Amino acid sequence: MKEFNELARFEFRHKHHSYEVPAKYIAENRADYYACKVDGYEKGSKEWQEEYEYSFDDSELNDWYFNNMDFEDIEQYATKLDRYECEEDFK
Repeated sequence: MKEFNELARFEFRHKHHSYEVPAKYIAENRADYYACKVDGYEKGSKEWQEEYEYSFDDSELNDWYFNNMDFEDIEQYATKLDRYECEEDFK
């Protein structure tokens, strides 16, 4: 598992553009679900913090974002990366 780093960034593609977002927003969303909704702990509890830190693993971030979140969930925190724009796919 990757070492916990609250300053980590998460890069992803959405509609022909690349974006980055602080990984903490995805980790927090995941921790809220598992620690609070599923297990009934309070946000900020020891159990929530453990889930939050666990979420910083690259595979956990990828899995949670792509399978459980929408772009709109983190759009306000996202920064567009112009250096990786994808060309339009003409079929």
